[in-house]
Amino acid sequence: MPEARRGIKFIAYSLVLFYATSIGIYLQALFVIPFRVHAVALLAFMVILLWACFASLKLSEWARKVLVVVNGMMAFYLWVLYVQFPELIQPSYVFLHLILFVFFATPRIRIEFQTGKNFPLKTILVIDDDSLQQKFVKKTLLPKGYSVLTALTGEQGLEMAKAQKPDLILLDVILPAMKGREVCAILKQDFDTKDIPIVFMTVKDSSDDMTAEKAVGGISHLTKPVNPRELLSVVKKNLKE
Repeated sequence: MPEARRGIKFIAYSLVLFYATSIGIYLQALFVIPFRVHAVALLAFMVILLWACFASLKLSEWARKVLVVVNGMMAFYLWVLYVQFPELIQPSYVFLHLILFVFFATPRIRIEFQTGKNFPLKTILVIDDDSLQQKFVKKTLLPKGYSVLTALTGEQGLEMAKAQKPDLILLDVILPAMKGREVCAILKQDFDTKDIPIVFMTVKDSSDDMTAEKAVGGISHLTKPVNPRELLSVVKKNLKE
């Protein structure tokens, strides 16, 4: 099991204990007359969180969403109650629920839940000598559940494509030494890589350029600067998602 998922499950088990203990605390708060209505509401929140925690052990995406929403609501509600009942509500509880809200909302954790154990991550190889362009692709694709590999030269890209067998390649035309079209032609002639869809992502956007890209095996074209939505659309289309 990947390290990240072991960590998630450890946190989930810890939260089961924490939420169960909190239920006991709020049950006692039922006997504080001015606080009784709030105690009932907090108990309801805790029961939902406990239920979602058990489901999160199986990396259920709906459980992650519940943990995000309800922990966020709890943080806000407890802060309001802390102002009214500082003798009953500890500020540490407010911050703990806020931390849990942030944790379960982060892209990396979302990816782990979305992929779960049912299907593997789709891998995208970016062959581009522009590090800013590589960062843009990562920023766009990683939160959507894709794994992103990068290569700065055509030679590196060929080696990585052969070794990693990515599901799709985003390829620049203007590369140092070996150019993008040559890289594409070599990949399409190799038995191990010929079926990998290749999308050219370049500033060269004339009709002649696009015709030349198709001639060497390119399946689609993106003109820089690329819109994030357009990038996602082309990736999904060519991965047939």
